[in-house]
Amino acid sequence: MMSYIPANLSVETIQQLNRMEHELSQENGDTIVLVAYQKDKKTPGGTDSSQSAKE
Repeated sequence: MMSYIPANLSVETIQQLNRMEHELSQENGDTIVLVAYQKDKKTPGGTDSSQSAKE
């Protein structure tokens, strides 16, 4: 299992993400949760989220 470090976001950005989660959840009828992680400095291009999306 891969380990990820949460992104250090401003209060304004977190509020924006919360609004986006709420809007997307209402549009889709499902609970949507957005997750932000710091860029992986070991991997060129950052963290590969495709692996975690399949799990």
